[in-house]
Amino acid sequence: MLHRGDSFGTGHAHAGTGGMYRPMKVNPIEMQKSLGGVNYPASKKDIVETAKKSGADPEIKKALDALPEKEYDSPAAVSREVGKES
Repeated sequence: MLHRGDSFGTGHAHAGTGGMYRPMKVNPIEMQKSLGGVNYPASKKDIVETAKKSGADPEIKKALDALPEKEYDSPAAVSREVGKES
């Protein structure tokens, strides 16, 4: 159920949120800019390091730090995983 002030996005409700909808806090365009220069497939470590070197904002760095340790085959795969974490 959406309430006044809520918006649609790619976020997901998580345990501990009472089932409330939580929109994704990371701007997807800024996320993709931060991933520029990553050679895929890429490890979480490579993705996080590249984003930090590109000057990613704190929310993007936080989202990427929360990624599971695995290889990602594209920027879209990273964005999908970030959407799960939000």
